[in-house]
Amino acid sequence: MPGHFCFDLMVVMQKLWLRSLRPLFWGALLFSYVCAVMPDEGAPSFGEGDKTDHVMAFLVLTLLASMAYPRRSRGTIGVGLSFYGAFIEFSQAMPIVGRDADVTDWIADTAAIIVGIVIGVVLRRVLPGLFFVDRPPGVDRLPREAGAPKSCLPLQKESASQKEFEALAKAGGFDPDDLWVGGYAEYEWHHLRHLLAAYAIDIDGADVLEFGCNVGGSSVVLAALGANLSAVDIDPDMVALTRANLARHGLTAQLHHVADTRTMAFPDASFDFILANSVFEYVEPAYLNAIVAELHRLLRPGGRLLVCGTANRLALRERHSGRWLVNYTPKAFDNLIGKPLQRGLHPGQLARATAGRLADATGEGWSNGRALIHGRLALSARLAQIWGDITGRSPGWLTPYIEVLFRKP
Repeated sequence: MPGHFCFDLMVVMQKLWLRSLRPLFWGALLFSYVCAVMPDEGAPSFGEGDKTDHVMAFLVLTLLASMAYPRRSRGTIGVGLSFYGAFIEFSQAMPIVGRDADVTDWIADTAAIIVGIVIGVVLRRVLPGLFFVDRPPGVDRLPREAGAPKSCLPLQKESASQKEFEALAKAGGFDPDDLWVGGYAEYEWHHLRHLLAAYAIDIDGADVLEFGCNVGGSSVVLAALGANLSAVDIDPDMVALTRANLARHGLTAQLHHVADTRTMAFPDASFDFILANSVFEYVEPAYLNAIVAELHRLLRPGGRLLVCGTANRLALRERHSGRWLVNYTPKAFDNLIGKPLQRGLHPGQLARATAGRLADATGEGWSNGRALIHGRLALSARLAQIWGDITGRSPGWLTPYIEVLFRKP
């Protein structure tokens, strides 16, 4: 728990740092101009001559601008600051200012800007967390293969199954055009598919169970990748919505409404792979051990269970509701406010439920998954990886969303 708290606190501090950069940059810009136009005898100086003052000032300004505006091109930043340097010389040439303008000062400014840009490029590669919280520049969406169309999932937009999906979604109080409803399968195509590749899980022709199918986003991906798919959910409306979601993509699966998932009507050792995507945090804590035991029964020897997208109870901010510190409030607090609050799953509870049944087989999969999805490891992911290297455990136990691959011995 202390490790996760420090990790989450580091992310918060990183965000505060990034949000302070623009005020710092503009404050430094204003300060440098005031120093440039004030009388020589009162102006701050590094004490090594006028050129040194120019070089140091514009070196700092360039680094601040690169960090404050990481998605602006280096050329835009360089040209803008160079023009600013020329404006300073123009201001100093005005009689009312009483300073001496010198074109070589502007040349020194521009040289410092070039050096600052080079240093900024190096820092972006070595310490990307100085510039970005969650993803590097240019990675505004999940990566796609070169030449791949926008959507790699077949969607029959004008079909009867599409109309049925929309009708069922609206009947359940959902917006069929919402990202997490109608767009969920497309999201998972660029997320879950990469996770499976990162963990070297080939489901083509494999017997696969999705535990908790929800609206069917993951089910569509699993079926599209060739799985012999079965899916269950405790809500019959979700089962119907998943069936329609699969149908509008031209796919099928064996779908089952299971009111109590502690016992499921499948024979022992039925599946090669089981997916629990963003579901365990909704399981009653008292039921988790029995459910994990049931999933263990359903896995074949050597079969794997991937737990992912599961909000972590140790996170300072609950990932689904977005509420801060709610994970640290007791259940009794719900009675005081008159409504239940969504909380994450405590990783210790999952660890106890899997102990003696399933082994952590994450390996390098977690890091590979971050790289495939986001392009590179962000600072927070690097911190989690360091924690994993030190403790010998998967970083996914620590992160705001639990992600661990288990294997049945």
